[in-house]
Order: sequence, then C-alpha cells, then structure tokens
Amino acid sequence: MLGCAPSSTGPGRALREQRHPFGMVARIEVRAHEWSDGSASHNIVLGITKGSDVEFGHFGSKDDAERHLVEVAEMLGVPGLANKALPIPH
Repeated sequence: MLGCAPSSTGPGRALREQRHPFGMVARIEVRAHEWSDGSASHNIVLGITKGSDVEFGHFGSKDDAERHLVEVAEMLGVPGLANKALPIPH
C-alpha cells in the first residue's frame, strides 16, 4: 500500500492522506522542475490509475533521482528499468 500526502496545498488547506495499492501504479518516471532562482530539482513520479500522480523526492541531481527510481521500481516488482518513463505491466 502506498500512502502519501499531496505536495502542493494552498493557504488554509489541510494536507490529506491518500492510499493506493501498489497495483494502481501505472507508470514511474523522473520529472525535472526548473526554478528561476536556482538549479533544477528532480522528483520521482508514480502515475496512479484513476487518480492523481504521486510526486516525491526532491533530488538535487537527475542521477540521484534515477538511482532511487530503480529502487522504487524494484519495490514495485518491475525489474530491469531501462528507460526514464516506465509503464507498469499488470
């Protein structure tokens, strides 16, 4: 079971927890965020079937994010991660 809270909330909005079974993860990828006041950050994104993407990590380099992406993919039972955006077979 994957549990998370949304990363972006507006003023006065409370965080709410979301839970998704691993089987609802449809894809996994690294997403870069460019910032006007500094270097890019990189997050791991899990695409959830019938739901919002889950984004986490905030890694300082693409290499770090991709290394952790492989670890997450192995946890999800997806061996041999070769590309950056991986559809998860069900």
